[in-house]
Amino acid sequence: MDFVAKVANDIMLPLGGLLIALFAGWAVRTSLLREELPELSDGLFTAWRWLLRVVSPALVVIVLVRAFL
Repeated sequence: MDFVAKVANDIMLPLGGLLIALFAGWAVRTSLLREELPELSDGLFTAWRWLLRVVSPALVVIVLVRAFL
């Protein structure tokens, strides 16, 4: 049971987060994201999208690598 919990918590959850961040950052059209977040200013939206595309996946990969060590 410990093995299943470790796989679920340390591998599957970060992997799901990575895939969601990659999909939302790279596959979803900018116009659709803009429609969903109309209250963000242009600068804040650009910063959010950059964080979603670059920073979030990098941090999740670090979490995944630490899970294997």
